[in-house]
Amino acid sequence: MDSSFQRPTVNDARAGVQAPRRSPLPTTMISGSWAMEHYVPGCPDPLQGRAIWHQGTKMMKDAFPDLKISVQDMFGVGDKVTVLVRFEGTHQGPFQQFEATGRQVGYRSVEVCRFEGDQIAEEWVAPDLLSLMQQISAAPPTADTGRSERTAS
Repeated sequence: MDSSFQRPTVNDARAGVQAPRRSPLPTTMISGSWAMEHYVPGCPDPLQGRAIWHQGTKMMKDAFPDLKISVQDMFGVGDKVTVLVRFEGTHQGPFQQFEATGRQVGYRSVEVCRFEGDQIAEEWVAPDLLSLMQQISAAPPTADTGRSERTAS
């Protein structure tokens, strides 16, 4: 291992996970070689690149303008840090095929960041989009039965 390598700290990872979701994209946390792999349920291969990241971030901000991000847990090994993140917000704009519902939503994402020094060089993201889609669908599952309201009667 390179003797100049500095192990990422919890603060580095927390700032790295939260900072890229702000606009504009902060260049101080992101290395010039940054690549992102975004794993999306239903896609056989990860989506890659900054343009995809920017498109996804804009879509989330438009649909959930009050989106809050909280770090639930985090651990690191070598030059990688894994973070369990919770997203919470109000569905106030269109998101994929769903029009705004005004519902409060919450879901988790597991995110792995690889650092070069104190900058993120790569990020792999695995959000629980199934949970999010269930919360904003026309008939979300009821708490007591787990069945949709349409089939509960």
